[in-house]
Amino acid sequence: MPVLLSACNQPWKICQILDPASRILEANNKNTSIVPRDTSIEHAHPPDEAALSPHLRQHRRGYRWLRFERALEEDFRNWYWQLNAQRARFSLLAGALMFGLFALRDAMFAPAEVADWTVRIRLYVIVTSIIGAYLVVRFVDSQRLREAALLGASIASLAGMGIANVGALLLGGALPYEGMILIIFFLYFLLGMRTWRTFWVCLLVCVFVQVSWRLTELGPNDIQFRGYYLFSAVAIGGIGSYALEYQARGHFLTLRIAQFRGNTDVLTGRPSRRAILEHLSRALRLAAREQTPVGLFLIDVDYFKKYNDTYNHIEGDRCLRAVAGACAGVLRRPLDAVGRFGGEEFLAVAPGATPAHVAALGQRLCAAVSDLDIAHEHGVNGKVSISVGGYSVPAAQAGESTTTLLRRADEALYAAKHAGRNQFRDAGATQDAR
Repeated sequence: MPVLLSACNQPWKICQILDPASRILEANNKNTSIVPRDTSIEHAHPPDEAALSPHLRQHRRGYRWLRFERALEEDFRNWYWQLNAQRARFSLLAGALMFGLFALRDAMFAPAEVADWTVRIRLYVIVTSIIGAYLVVRFVDSQRLREAALLGASIASLAGMGIANVGALLLGGALPYEGMILIIFFLYFLLGMRTWRTFWVCLLVCVFVQVSWRLTELGPNDIQFRGYYLFSAVAIGGIGSYALEYQARGHFLTLRIAQFRGNTDVLTGRPSRRAILEHLSRALRLAAREQTPVGLFLIDVDYFKKYNDTYNHIEGDRCLRAVAGACAGVLRRPLDAVGRFGGEEFLAVAPGATPAHVAALGQRLCAAVSDLDIAHEHGVNGKVSISVGGYSVPAAQAGESTTTLLRRADEALYAAKHAGRNQFRDAGATQDAR
């Protein structure tokens, strides 16, 4: 009951009550942690999800005004259009047919002067704009052009209907104004337009028509009566459209946050096993197409089980976060990626890395972790270290299975461990030695 009373005072709360996904996310996100600022063991706190996910940040801030930050808004608009595209195209065709039938009805039953006026507006203004909008949304890929076409068709339809009504009154005829109410709900719920844009179109056109009625012979009571129903339709449609768009935005954020959580390792904040393997697959496809190599690395924290047993699992988690951050600091190029492969193992991908580049990166990875200077009683030289197996996949082998390629890097990793750990071994060199 207190929640419902609060919702009455804050209308957007109603949408939150109706949207279970939004409520679940809100409950899950009450506790946040500190964003890591560096890779040292003292500062290797669990990463705050909101620092990594703009969608989660937006969800926590809210969106009562139906607006996201710029990058998310663009993503939402494209998603929202895909959600409503088929219905919008069908509705435009149905709208063109409906106004064509209205024009036929006027030509058959309205007085000649009134019919001549209304038929011209219905066919040359309204139907033409609707067909034009349909062609744009059907064959043009630009979201901005699609939105502009829908906006133009909306203004032409509603304003054209109002002008036809006013003109018929001036010519001594009569045209039902209720058709404008149908168009208002048509714009709100069938074209996939966003709420605020539709609201302002409907409101401004209705104000224009309300003022234009004063030029006719309608009495003040009739004008007031018609205006009451028109503006009530604008308000009621706006409330319904607001609730639907609010829930759509919540659904969009929920989907994106779920994708983020599925692709991100919660402990380290790096890509999950699934995400890093997908990244490797994409890199290999690109390498096969562009005829370039791909560097891949399997990284294992030396004697990590003994580290956990000696310093406890909380310190072990901090150690993994620090190692992940150090490795990510070495692979900085836009397409480079370091993800958690499982347990204390990480997989790194470096598209375009030649054998010489792979060898250099492998040495730098070992040095970066050693420079963390994390004490390890049972480690190499008394501190945490890593063993690295790397492989520069030539373009000719990019079509092979990832399992086969990872096995080669894994063999190099075990060669590094067998040689004393805290070092890098190249799978290419290992194969040549054989």
